[in-house]
Amino acid sequence: MTPPVIYVDVKKSRLASALGRPQPWYWVARSAGNQKKLARSTERYTNYGDVLAAIDLLFSAGVTVYRREVEKGNVLLRLAP
Repeated sequence: MTPPVIYVDVKKSRLASALGRPQPWYWVARSAGNQKKLARSTERYTNYGDVLAAIDLLFSAGVTVYRREVEKGNVLLRLAP
């Protein structure tokens, strides 16, 4: 059986910046197969590094996880065994 693949989109809210809120970063996890939204962060993050640390903690070792960003492309975070 092939392990599932998840893409995690790291996003920066333009609205948060316009409203002067200090936490613009969030993430959205999608299934690689049908691009269906699986989860979205309920917390916003001040630092880019904090959102990356949260993504790393959330997904199990049995799942292949990629981080997707428009500017940087796909980055492999974890490869399923």
